[in-house]
Amino acid sequence: MDLKSEFLLTVSCLVLAISSSALAKKPDNIVRVDCAKGGSIMKALENSAEELIIEISGMCEEDVQVHRSNVTLRGTDPLLDGIRPAQDEVLNQALNLFGVHRVNIENLKLTGGNVGLGMNGSFAVDIINCRIEDNNSVGLILGSASGSVDLTDTLVSGNGDHGVIIANGSGLECWNCTVNNHNRREFRLMQGSSLGLYGATVQGVRAIYANGGSRVFTLYLSTLNTLEGSRDAIHLFGNAAADLRDAAIIGTLNLQEKSVATLWDTTQTVSSGFNRIYSGSSLVVHNSSSLAGNFSISEFSNITLPGGTTVSGSLSCSLGADAFCDTPLVSVGGTSDCSQCLKP
Repeated sequence: MDLKSEFLLTVSCLVLAISSSALAKKPDNIVRVDCAKGGSIMKALENSAEELIIEISGMCEEDVQVHRSNVTLRGTDPLLDGIRPAQDEVLNQALNLFGVHRVNIENLKLTGGNVGLGMNGSFAVDIINCRIEDNNSVGLILGSASGSVDLTDTLVSGNGDHGVIIANGSGLECWNCTVNNHNRREFRLMQGSSLGLYGATVQGVRAIYANGGSRVFTLYLSTLNTLEGSRDAIHLFGNAAADLRDAAIIGTLNLQEKSVATLWDTTQTVSSGFNRIYSGSSLVVHNSSSLAGNFSISEFSNITLPGGTTVSGSLSCSLGADAFCDTPLVSVGGTSDCSQCLKP
């Protein structure tokens, strides 16, 4: 071997030795948990990697509590991989996040607890292609000012009372998600919280139920949002607001206690019941929206109907309320006794 070859071989050995030493000191940032073989997600979370990825196979039975940031919990198939609380756990919640940020939850089922997923004071959380279903009370709860939470391509279904509760100034955006089959409310907002809808399908007794200055909104993204409620599609009270674009509303509107709903390019269908706008609330309609059913407007409330708007039912105003119509371009199918939108 010549001198040059011997030198290069020596350098290569030194580099390999240094690299091996460095790798030995740095923990692997990917931890695989096989639930069928007794693997533990909580044990995997003890890994000190700065950017931790936990790959989960099968259904782990444990209450998983995440107190660290920069972590990904990832399955392969949300029908097969996920988390179910152990029967003897105190919290009886599949997954909880406490004061963390940059957490990804991917391809997992969260099921079998009182709550599927809860988070407090957590930010930048992405929930992607998951199934949060068949929990006793609530599928997903955001509390204590959690924000920048995205629910993407995810199903929230069949969770006892509520699909999603957003509270204490928290914020959630729903991207192509489906929330359905709950006994009380699909989305429950309170205490100044917010919900963004982008191609969402929401079906239940009440699709949207919001109060305490909370806000529901959509943007022009060429995506249709479907809000269906057998009792109310949208129920706002206590200074809540909704600004909805490109929406299909199936069911009635119920606005009370100084709430405001603004509808753009929206179509409403109603099979039973009537719309109620009262106690100082407002409904404002833009563009070529089509509303259905009868409207009861009372207690100094009002609705505004510009040209191109249609209402299939009747308008009834009382106790200082009124409807403002850009006549004769507004089509009211029934009767109206509102002074600014009269029709015999």
